[in-house]
Amino acid sequence: MYNETIVKELGLSTIGGQGKPTVGLEGLGQQGSDTWHHAIAAGWQHTNANFKPENYQIHHAFKVYNPAEVEQKWEKIKDSDASTGRGNATQAYHGTDFVAASSIIKTGYRVMKKTSSGGAVWRAVGNGLYTAPSASKSVQYLNRGDGFSRNGHGTLFVNRVLYGNVASEFDNSQKRLDADSVYVGGKQTGGGSASRFEYAEYVTKDPARIIPAYWLDIGRK
Repeated sequence: MYNETIVKELGLSTIGGQGKPTVGLEGLGQQGSDTWHHAIAAGWQHTNANFKPENYQIHHAFKVYNPAEVEQKWEKIKDSDASTGRGNATQAYHGTDFVAASSIIKTGYRVMKKTSSGGAVWRAVGNGLYTAPSASKSVQYLNRGDGFSRNGHGTLFVNRVLYGNVASEFDNSQKRLDADSVYVGGKQTGGGSASRFEYAEYVTKDPARIIPAYWLDIGRK
């Protein structure tokens, strides 16, 4: 069911008389929340005893309606990638706080110099937008600011992602520089060295390559 309260709080608009937002969120009800909780649990990678999908609750699940210019730019990149053989769209997660999430809905992703609370942004492997194939990586970044926490409550975005030309963290600097995205973690090794990051994530330089498809209001029970 369409959730007009959320859309009004975000300062978004609706299509007159059609009951669908031009930019905003459409509630998926309890069934949608349950479906996404099952999907998250199936792809959960962390094995810590006190950090499991059953420790988290999806309070609300929404389908995202992005601004037309955000969708159009993403589709243009998708067509360009297809013509050059740079891969297809995939799904990945990004966790953030509610303040940042509302801005993302209105304008699309941006690589921010400061957090929504005004602090400096710390990025482990350089500038770009960080996404992960497993929600267990992204739910650790739900709190306002740039704080790492497993007790957060915020927005977990399920995104449509175009990683494009992907380099590994172990590739030479020129290859990483030329790549659209850099893959880190996931127990990969290179040159006899193991990744500093146990669980996989991608760093994508152009935020236009990533658009939210679903907004999950999720938090620790």
